[in-house]
Amino acid sequence: MIGNLNQTQSFGDTLRYVLRRRGAELIHNNVSVSWDSQPDYKAIAATMRSTAALNYRTSKPCFHLSLSPSSEDELKIEDWEDLTLDLLEEMGWGANQAVAVLHTDEEFPSGKPRPHVHIVGNLIDDEGNRANTDFSKYRLQEAIRKLERDYNLTPTASSWQVDRRRDTPYQVHRQEKEQWEFEKGDRKQPPQPTVRRQIQDALDIASSEATNFNQLDEILHHEGIFAQPTPHGWKLEKDGVWFGGYQLGKRYTQTAMDKQLQQNLTNNVVSQAGEGHQSSLTDEPDKAAQSPNVTNNVVSQEQEKEQLARQYQYYRQSLTDEQQSLSFLERDRAIAQMLLEDGYESEDTAIIVAQSPDIQKHSNYPTRLALTRKVVNSAVERRNQQIRRRRNSKPFKRTPHQELSVE
Repeated sequence: MIGNLNQTQSFGDTLRYVLRRRGAELIHNNVSVSWDSQPDYKAIAATMRSTAALNYRTSKPCFHLSLSPSSEDELKIEDWEDLTLDLLEEMGWGANQAVAVLHTDEEFPSGKPRPHVHIVGNLIDDEGNRANTDFSKYRLQEAIRKLERDYNLTPTASSWQVDRRRDTPYQVHRQEKEQWEFEKGDRKQPPQPTVRRQIQDALDIASSEATNFNQLDEILHHEGIFAQPTPHGWKLEKDGVWFGGYQLGKRYTQTAMDKQLQQNLTNNVVSQAGEGHQSSLTDEPDKAAQSPNVTNNVVSQEQEKEQLARQYQYYRQSLTDEQQSLSFLERDRAIAQMLLEDGYESEDTAIIVAQSPDIQKHSNYPTRLALTRKVVNSAVERRNQQIRRRRNSKPFKRTPHQELSVE
């Protein structure tokens, strides 16, 4: 099962998206609102806004969760209802205002209907308290793994493991709204693809033609995209927006792109050499295809943990001897700082740091979460301090201190 989580400012836009889709079916609602025949998203949004106003410090009080099972799973409407309630409880948001809507208007590549549920809720409760959102993406993945076990569902790759990562629900909502405005005549131009999709599409084309990174870079430059290496991969920029390769999907990491370019080069040599040499020249690509580093789109939970553990060990090996001798909290904080400096978000940093053997040895999940939170929050604070010091390090004219007068 794949899950996505986002926080937004607007209850109205998010609720309109989930409730006004063709065939949308409301399966959970604990918001005190009445309507006639169809759920009134405006009334629900108004009630949620009124509650959210009790906590003025929260700028994005609306959370939007979406869950999509594997094509192999069959869920009845009762299963969806129970699964929704269990997920909210696992996230610690069971008592907050929320509605859940089942969509059935999309299909798997095979043509089979792809049911999925959207949960829109309020992070602020009736007393003005804000729900805990610390490491929410990491907690969501833990909750999904538990639901897969409890409901005997097929384990599905996490969002960071799919070949091509999707736009966020907010971006999807905005594009649909802009398309609707264009069709009404309120917009002169149709909506443009997001920067993420533009970079992904450009890489798809470039990687099908290029045989080395110089050629790839030249093709990307024509599209206004600039690639820059990092100590552990690469990142790409368009219109001032940066994405790490992993943020685009497995297919777009530097390692995966290098394999694709090598495959293109081999194919070109094979086609030029003729059939007489084809068998000998294709041996190497076959070995690459059998490499244990090449994973399928859908990986088991154990494979997922192994991949994250390898990422952790990679960064741990980059530490100095002095850092290796530190306590595990200080050592893992140094690893977290390296991840943050490489452009990883705090949520993704937490997922990798949580693979520390000194954290994983605790069988109690709350203990593992507390240790991970302590390490990453400490690294984020130190990183912020470094940024503030750099900002404040501009040269300035010193003035002599004046002695205090003593009367």
